[in-house]
Amino acid sequence: MLTAPGLPVEVWRRRLERVDRIALRVSGPVLVVAAHPDDETLGVAGIMARIAMSGGQVCVVVATDGEAAYGDAMPELAALRRAEVAAAMSALCVTEPPTLLGLPDGDLAAHEQVLVDALTAVGTGARAVFAPWRHDPHPDHRAAGRAAAGYAAARSCPLWEYPIWMRHWTEPSDPAVDVSRLRVVELTEREQAAKRRAIGCHRSQIEELSGGRGAVLPPYVLAHFADAVEAVFIAEPAA
Repeated sequence: MLTAPGLPVEVWRRRLERVDRIALRVSGPVLVVAAHPDDETLGVAGIMARIAMSGGQVCVVVATDGEAAYGDAMPELAALRRAEVAAAMSALCVTEPPTLLGLPDGDLAAHEQVLVDALTAVGTGARAVFAPWRHDPHPDHRAAGRAAAGYAAARSCPLWEYPIWMRHWTEPSDPAVDVSRLRVVELTEREQAAKRRAIGCHRSQIEELSGGRGAVLPPYVLAHFADAVEAVFIAEPAA
């Protein structure tokens, strides 16, 4: 299902130029939560590569298989996307295989407690959590963000929230965007190259499948993730 054009790339690029830079250094282990295979890659692939290439442990939990990316659930797409996210982690030098929960794509909110329980089981010892922004314009992203925020709050663990569809759909002036909590991590050339390789692993999303439906992530969407920065929110306390 071809994603409709959203905001011009320059809208958020100009706004992020005025956001504070941080030299994010986390020795690990870190827990990275994603609603769908490729969320983690689009959002924080450079940060994951930085941690992994410096010897830190990165544990990735993917809530759904993204089987409904083109509308109806497609079991063959689920299998493909599970393989793609595993390949992407290898491209980022993340050695631990991702934990793939296979919860229903598009209905994650109804299975939020299952995700919380899974994070509790696999995230022991995490020194930081990266998860989707709780205001991201996708209900599964918001559900994954809430689950991760609850996990992090219960353990007094730092939480960094990464937006996915914000740069494509949400204006910087939107009330949900708390710029006082927004920070930017500048990526090295090596980290950028690793991110490009990882994004390339998600072929089912960046290339057109049969049937003429177009790509979920066409070039004008990928352009939002092609600059040398990754944006993260310093998390507000979990409700």
